[in-house]
Amino acid sequence: MKTLLFCLASIAAASDEAYVDAGPLALPETAGPIAAVAAGLKDRIYVFNRGEVPILVFNSEGGFIKGWGRGLFVTPQGMRVDMLGNLWTADSGNHVVRKFAPDGSLIRTYGEVGVPGDGAGHFRDPKDIAVGWLGRVYVADAGNSRVVRLLRDGAFSAEFGRGRLGTASSVAIDARERIYIADGGNSRVFVFTPEGKRVGEWPGLGSPFGLLVIGEQLLVSDAGASRILQLDMKGSVQNEWRAGLNARWSADLPAASPASGPRSMTVDKQGKLYLVDAEGKSVRGYVKR
Repeated sequence: MKTLLFCLASIAAASDEAYVDAGPLALPETAGPIAAVAAGLKDRIYVFNRGEVPILVFNSEGGFIKGWGRGLFVTPQGMRVDMLGNLWTADSGNHVVRKFAPDGSLIRTYGEVGVPGDGAGHFRDPKDIAVGWLGRVYVADAGNSRVVRLLRDGAFSAEFGRGRLGTASSVAIDARERIYIADGGNSRVFVFTPEGKRVGEWPGLGSPFGLLVIGEQLLVSDAGASRILQLDMKGSVQNEWRAGLNARWSADLPAASPASGPRSMTVDKQGKLYLVDAEGKSVRGYVKR
């Protein structure tokens, strides 16, 4: 197995344990380009792809269990799992966000299918979702350069970031419900309170594409430089990882194409890290050595 050159201090506590490649998920032949991966309850791993069956379910050993969502999506983008195990998906081509029960049944659609808009109740090219501890939902509404906050009952509550954000490509949330927004077009991450007050702006992060909060650390996928950055909660870069996602990556690779960074990241309750590769063709797991 290939040893990763980046140590995830947030997962490995105070140690410097390296991570090693634990192998890929066994994707079915019908799988298309992968947009996102998310860890759920009961050691389930969900893969959101642009193939015939958009949502694929795997066990913790990487074995395929089942899939659903056939004919429902136009352009799968972000996906997250809330504390109850419900799946939230962003379909940028249909301009909607959907909520599914763990068994795959559709609970609700947010927005109007196929109808973009910039007011309450509509999205334009939504890219990602984050769900807070109080049930509030935050949507990275990229086409409107804003973040939309929904209440537990799905009601439109507020928006923020408009006029500041260039491209809201990803959204993540920490235990204090601070909201982190990747502004890929402007090489920065914004930090907001749940009420929409800006409390941080972290520049110089390349082309931030994906975000993942793990404890007191923020992982940032820099798509333009083939790397993952590990930041503390003050925005300081603690580590940098340029290797291990596929055979073409190496520690000496300083830059690559704008789409070369990992597309999506998640971590399960056992601390196993999953990454979607640069081209969206595989999902690999990484465990502590």
